[in-house]
Amino acid sequence: MQVYASPAANATTAQGFVAGAGDPTNDWGDEGTMSTSSHTYSGATFLWQKVLYADGAKYGTHTFSPADVDGNFGANTKTATEYWQSHHGLTADGNVGPATLAKADNYLSIEISYGSYGDTVAYTGSAHTIHYDRLAGNHGEYVNYKWDGAGDPCGEATLPADYAAPDFDGSVCD
Repeated sequence: MQVYASPAANATTAQGFVAGAGDPTNDWGDEGTMSTSSHTYSGATFLWQKVLYADGAKYGTHTFSPADVDGNFGANTKTATEYWQSHHGLTADGNVGPATLAKADNYLSIEISYGSYGDTVAYTGSAHTIHYDRLAGNHGEYVNYKWDGAGDPCGEATLPADYAAPDFDGSVCD
Protein backbone atom coordinates (compact mmCIF):
# COMPACT_ATOMS: atom_id res chain seq x y z
CA MET A 1 0.00 0.00 0.00
CA GLN A 2 1.34 3.40 -0.97
CA VAL A 3 1.39 6.12 1.72
CA TYR A 4 0.74 9.69 0.59
CA ALA A 5 2.19 12.64 2.46
CA SER A 6 0.58 15.40 0.37
CA PRO A 7 -2.39 17.38 1.67
CA ALA A 8 -5.98 16.78 0.62
CA ALA A 9 -7.69 18.87 -2.05
CA ASN A 10 -8.38 22.50 -1.30
CA ALA A 11 -10.23 23.81 -4.34
CA THR A 12 -13.96 24.25 -4.65
CA THR A 13 -16.31 23.83 -7.56
CA ALA A 14 -16.67 27.64 -7.42
CA GLN A 15 -13.26 27.74 -9.08
CA GLY A 16 -14.77 25.77 -11.98
CA PHE A 17 -12.57 22.72 -11.51
CA VAL A 18 -11.89 19.91 -9.08
CA ALA A 19 -8.47 19.59 -7.48
CA GLY A 20 -6.50 17.28 -5.23
CA ALA A 21 -3.16 15.99 -4.07
CA GLY A 22 -1.74 12.88 -2.44
CA ASP A 23 -4.15 10.01 -1.94
CA PRO A 24 -6.90 10.43 -4.57
CA THR A 25 -9.53 8.83 -2.31
CA ASN A 26 -9.78 12.12 -0.42
CA ASP A 27 -9.65 14.49 -3.41
CA TRP A 28 -13.31 15.17 -4.05
CA GLY A 29 -15.14 15.08 -0.69
CA ASP A 30 -14.29 18.68 0.20
CA GLU A 31 -15.50 20.22 -3.05
CA GLY A 32 -18.52 22.50 -3.38
CA THR A 33 -22.00 21.59 -4.62
CA MET A 34 -23.16 21.16 -8.21
CA SER A 35 -26.85 21.12 -9.09
CA THR A 36 -29.36 22.49 -11.57
CA SER A 37 -29.00 25.84 -9.78
CA SER A 38 -25.36 25.86 -8.62
CA HIS A 39 -22.30 25.59 -10.90
CA THR A 40 -24.66 24.37 -13.58
CA TYR A 41 -22.05 24.60 -16.34
CA SER A 42 -18.46 23.94 -15.26
CA GLY A 43 -15.45 21.67 -15.57
CA ALA A 44 -16.55 20.08 -12.30
CA THR A 45 -19.84 19.10 -13.96
CA PHE A 46 -17.91 17.46 -16.83
CA LEU A 47 -15.97 15.46 -14.25
CA TRP A 48 -19.17 14.37 -12.48
CA GLN A 49 -20.92 13.40 -15.71
CA LYS A 50 -18.02 11.08 -16.52
CA VAL A 51 -18.63 9.36 -13.17
CA LEU A 52 -22.28 8.89 -14.14
CA TYR A 53 -21.15 7.36 -17.43
CA ALA A 54 -18.59 5.12 -15.69
CA ASP A 55 -21.24 3.73 -13.36
CA GLY A 56 -23.93 3.32 -16.03
CA ALA A 57 -26.32 5.69 -14.25
CA LYS A 58 -29.78 5.95 -15.75
CA TYR A 59 -32.34 8.65 -16.34
CA GLY A 60 -35.65 7.14 -17.31
CA THR A 61 -34.81 4.14 -19.49
CA HIS A 62 -31.66 5.75 -20.91
CA THR A 63 -28.19 4.87 -19.65
CA PHE A 64 -25.84 7.85 -19.30
CA SER A 65 -23.55 7.85 -22.34
CA PRO A 66 -20.66 9.96 -23.69
CA ALA A 67 -23.21 11.98 -25.66
CA ASP A 68 -24.75 13.07 -22.33
CA VAL A 69 -21.46 14.53 -21.10
CA ASP A 70 -21.86 18.19 -22.02
CA GLY A 71 -20.84 20.03 -18.85
CA ASN A 72 -24.42 21.21 -18.31
CA PHE A 73 -26.04 20.07 -15.05
CA GLY A 74 -29.55 19.75 -16.46
CA ALA A 75 -32.56 17.54 -15.77
CA ASN A 76 -30.95 14.37 -17.19
CA THR A 77 -27.82 14.82 -15.07
CA LYS A 78 -29.97 15.45 -12.00
CA THR A 79 -32.03 12.29 -12.58
CA ALA A 80 -28.91 10.21 -13.31
CA THR A 81 -27.35 11.63 -10.13
CA GLU A 82 -30.39 10.53 -8.12
CA TYR A 83 -29.97 7.05 -9.63
CA TRP A 84 -26.26 7.04 -8.73
CA GLN A 85 -26.93 8.25 -5.18
CA SER A 86 -29.64 5.64 -4.55
CA HIS A 87 -27.30 2.88 -5.79
CA HIS A 88 -24.53 4.08 -3.45
CA GLY A 89 -26.60 4.30 -0.25
CA LEU A 90 -27.00 8.09 -0.25
CA THR A 91 -30.04 10.35 -0.05
CA ALA A 92 -31.17 10.71 -3.67
CA ASP A 93 -31.63 14.48 -3.92
CA GLY A 94 -29.90 14.96 -7.31
CA ASN A 95 -27.41 17.49 -5.91
CA VAL A 96 -23.71 16.64 -6.04
CA GLY A 97 -22.27 17.87 -2.77
CA PRO A 98 -19.51 16.77 -0.41
CA ALA A 99 -21.25 13.52 0.67
CA THR A 100 -21.80 12.39 -2.94
CA LEU A 101 -18.29 13.37 -4.03
CA ALA A 102 -16.75 11.71 -0.95
CA LYS A 103 -18.53 8.47 -1.87
CA ALA A 104 -17.32 8.76 -5.47
CA ASP A 105 -13.71 9.38 -4.54
CA ASN A 106 -13.62 5.97 -2.84
CA TYR A 107 -13.38 4.57 -6.39
CA LEU A 108 -10.31 6.65 -7.35
CA SER A 109 -6.77 5.34 -7.58
CA ILE A 110 -3.48 6.53 -9.03
CA GLU A 111 -2.86 4.57 -12.18
CA ILE A 112 0.36 6.27 -13.35
CA SER A 113 2.50 8.78 -11.48
CA TYR A 114 4.42 11.37 -13.46
CA GLY A 115 6.26 12.65 -10.38
CA SER A 116 6.55 16.43 -10.38
CA TYR A 117 4.18 16.66 -13.37
CA GLY A 118 1.17 14.92 -11.81
CA ASP A 119 -0.71 11.64 -12.02
CA THR A 120 -3.22 9.76 -14.10
CA VAL A 121 -6.07 8.97 -11.72
CA ALA A 122 -8.56 6.21 -12.54
CA TYR A 123 -12.21 6.10 -11.50
CA THR A 124 -13.33 2.48 -11.53
CA GLY A 125 -17.05 2.44 -12.13
CA SER A 126 -19.41 -0.51 -12.38
CA ALA A 127 -19.64 -0.18 -16.19
CA HIS A 128 -16.41 1.57 -17.27
CA THR A 129 -13.08 2.76 -15.96
CA ILE A 130 -12.31 6.36 -16.81
CA HIS A 131 -9.13 8.37 -16.38
CA TYR A 132 -8.32 11.92 -15.37
CA ASP A 133 -4.97 13.68 -15.43
CA ARG A 134 -4.27 15.42 -12.12
CA LEU A 135 -1.64 18.12 -12.56
CA ALA A 136 0.99 18.64 -9.87
CA GLY A 137 0.91 22.42 -10.42
CA ASN A 138 -2.26 24.48 -10.72
CA HIS A 139 -3.48 23.31 -7.28
CA GLY A 140 -3.64 19.65 -8.36
CA GLU A 141 -6.27 20.48 -10.96
CA TYR A 142 -8.02 17.54 -12.60
CA VAL A 143 -7.98 17.81 -16.41
CA ASN A 144 -8.87 15.49 -19.26
CA TYR A 145 -12.51 15.27 -18.31
CA LYS A 146 -13.99 17.23 -21.19
CA TRP A 147 -15.11 15.20 -24.18
CA ASP A 148 -13.95 16.36 -27.58
CA GLY A 149 -16.42 18.02 -29.97
CA ALA A 150 -17.56 14.71 -31.44
CA GLY A 151 -18.74 13.35 -28.09
CA ASP A 152 -15.75 10.97 -27.99
CA PRO A 153 -14.88 10.03 -24.39
CA CYS A 154 -11.32 9.23 -25.48
CA GLY A 155 -10.40 12.84 -26.33
CA GLU A 156 -7.10 14.43 -25.34
CA ALA A 157 -6.55 16.52 -22.23
CA THR A 158 -6.87 20.27 -22.47
CA LEU A 159 -3.83 21.51 -20.58
CA PRO A 160 -3.23 25.14 -19.66
CA ALA A 161 -1.19 26.87 -22.38
CA ASP A 162 1.59 27.77 -19.94
CA TYR A 163 1.94 24.25 -18.52
CA ALA A 164 4.91 22.23 -19.73
CA ALA A 165 3.33 18.81 -19.27
CA PRO A 166 4.66 15.36 -20.06
CA ASP A 167 2.96 13.32 -22.75
CA PHE A 168 -0.09 12.17 -20.83
CA ASP A 169 -1.71 9.27 -22.61
CA GLY A 170 -5.08 11.05 -23.02
CA SER A 171 -6.91 7.79 -22.32
CA VAL A 172 -10.25 8.34 -20.63
CA CYS A 173 -12.07 5.09 -21.21
CA ASP A 174 -11.42 1.37 -21.05
